[in-house]
Amino acid sequence: MKDSGTYRQNQEESVHLLENLDKDLEKMLEDVEKISVQVTCIAYDMVVLRTDPEVAESLGKLKDSFLKCTAVLESNWQDAILESKENDVADTM
Repeated sequence: MKDSGTYRQNQEESVHLLENLDKDLEKMLEDVEKISVQVTCIAYDMVVLRTDPEVAESLGKLKDSFLKCTAVLESNWQDAILESKENDVADTM
């Protein structure tokens, strides 16, 4: 009877060990997939930029335009909030 209990305990430990191994392998696979996507994007960017240098220039211009646009939107957004607060104060008087 003692052997039967030991066998069950060993079997449960083995199942637990295999479950942990399965989780670890899944996490490793996800990490490898993420790295693979990043490497693919980097390689694509390198090929595009080296093939056509104008792309780098247009990306820089696009980034500058985006930053200017977000600055204007941020300013307009803050102005709209101030105006709304002023209108609320005027309505309560």
